[in-house]
Amino acid sequence: LSYNNINDADAAWALVEDLRDLGPHASAIIKHAQPCGAAIGQSPKQAFDKALRSDPVSAFGG
Repeated sequence: LSYNNINDADAAWALVEDLRDLGPHASAIIKHAQPCGAAIGQSPKQAFDKALRSDPVSAFGG
């Protein structure tokens, strides 16, 4: 793990913590400590799929 990986994980955790009161499951996609997708859903998969759809290009570094 690199510093960037740990920093991204910390940023994702903080964002998901902020979202957890809004729905049963939350997901965040982070690149270089910046959110490029975040969502809530009825399941972890739904939350992730919605977060990925919010900006699929940036989620892969584009």
